[in-house]
Amino acid sequence: MSFLLTKDKIKYKKWVTCATIIVASVLFMIINKYKYKIISLLCVLSVFVPLSLYSQNRQQQYVTRTFSEPVKTLKVTTNGVFDAPPVIELGGDDRIQVDFDILGENERWISYRIYHLDHQWRKSNISSLEYYDGFENNQLDFSEPSFNTFVKYRHYRLNIPNEDFNLTKSGNYVVEFFDVDEPEEVLATACFSLFEKGADMQIMVSGNTDIDFNRAHQQVTPSITVKDNNITNLSTDMIMVVGQNDRRDTERIINTPSRFSANKAFYEHNRNLIFEAGNNYRRFDISDNKYSSLGVEIIKYIEPLYHAVLFPDMKRGDQHYSYDQHQNGRYIIRSVNAEDNDTEADYFYVLFTLDSAFPIGPPVYLSGEFTNNIFDESTRMEYNSETRRYEKYMLLKQGHYNYIYLVKPDNKPASGVLTEGNFFETQNGYMVKLFYRPPGARYDRLIGVFYN
Repeated sequence: MSFLLTKDKIKYKKWVTCATIIVASVLFMIINKYKYKIISLLCVLSVFVPLSLYSQNRQQQYVTRTFSEPVKTLKVTTNGVFDAPPVIELGGDDRIQVDFDILGENERWISYRIYHLDHQWRKSNISSLEYYDGFENNQLDFSEPSFNTFVKYRHYRLNIPNEDFNLTKSGNYVVEFFDVDEPEEVLATACFSLFEKGADMQIMVSGNTDIDFNRAHQQVTPSITVKDNNITNLSTDMIMVVGQNDRRDTERIINTPSRFSANKAFYEHNRNLIFEAGNNYRRFDISDNKYSSLGVEIIKYIEPLYHAVLFPDMKRGDQHYSYDQHQNGRYIIRSVNAEDNDTEADYFYVLFTLDSAFPIGPPVYLSGEFTNNIFDESTRMEYNSETRRYEKYMLLKQGHYNYIYLVKPDNKPASGVLTEGNFFETQNGYMVKLFYRPPGARYDRLIGVFYN
C-alpha cells in the first residue's frame, strides 16, 4: 500500500512538472509576441505612478498639529510671546518659535525639514534651493527634561531662522519634525509665515453686514495700498486670505477686489467676507495644583497624576451677550510653583462637560489653540445619556486656556450657533494676508499682513 501511494505521488509530480513547463512556454510566447507593448506599458506606468504620488503630495494641505500620541503642547509663536501669531518679516529680527513636549524620560533625537507653501498651505512648485539657505534636515539642539513633575516629559524648541539656516522667500511655510532614524514618520507639523513690506493694509469689522444688522454676523472690509512699484495689476495678480481667531477652517480666499484705483484696492460688500460672530471664548485656569482657580470645580491627585474637573458648561445661544476678557482661543503655559514653566509645569487630566438634555445631532468638538483647531477623534466629545452631558477628557499642561464648543456636520463648516450662539458684539481676532503671484510666477509672495 505504501508503495502504491509513493508511485502515485511520483506520477503526480511528473504531471505537475509537465503542466508547469507548458504554462511557462505559453507565457513566454505571449511575452515574446507582445514584448514591445508590454515594455511601453511598463514605461508609462513608471512615469504615471510617481507623478500621481507627486500630485497627491502637492495637494496636501498642511496644518499645525501632532501625529504622535506622546507629542503634546505644540505651540507656534513669534519670539515666544503666547498671543503673537507666527508671522514675521522676511529678513527681520523676529524669530518664529516652535515649542512642544514629548512624554517620557528618554531623550529623543529629533530632526526637522521645512517646505515652502502656497496661499492654501500646499507645497509650492519651487525647490528647497530657491528658498532655503543652509543645511537641510537639521537636528534640534534644544531639549530639556521636566523637573519635579508627576508626568515626565522632555521639552523641545526650534527657532526659525537660526545659525544653521535662513529662509530667503516670503510666503507660507511648514516645518516637519521626525525621529532621526525614522524620517518618514512625521511626529508633528508647525505652520508659519514670512512677509515682505510690499503693501499697507487696514480692515474694518462691523456688525452691520450685507445679510443682517447688528445681529449674528460680522463683515470684514479690507483696503490695501501697494508700495511695490513692480506690482501693477491689482485686479488679477493678488490673492487675499482672511481668517478668524487663527482657525484654518474659517479662512476665505478673495481673488479680486471690488474696486481699485492706482495703487489702492478695496474689498467692499463681499459676502464671502461675512463671518459668524460667535461668542467670547470660555476660560479656565489650572496653574495651581492645590486650589481650584477660574472655571475649575475640583482639583485632585489620583495616582499617577492630577485630575481637574471643570464646572459644567451650558449652551449659550439663548442667553444675552456678556463681555469677557479673553485671548481669542489662545493659551499660556504657567504654573504658580514654577521658575521655568516650560519644564516645571505638570500635566493634568482635564474633564470638559457640556450640558445637553439630548444629543445635538452632528458631532460636538472642543476648539481652541490647544486643540490646534482640529476636528477629529482627539477633540470630539462623547454624549453621556446618563449624565445628559457631552464629555471629554484631555491631558493638558498647566496654564490658562481658552476654549469653545463647535458643531461640525460632515462636509460642512464648523459652527457655534447651537452651542455658543452668535453675537455681533463679540471681540474676534482677524488676520488678513495679501499674496502676490503674477503670470509665470511659481510661488506666492506674501507682501502684506494685518491682524488685530
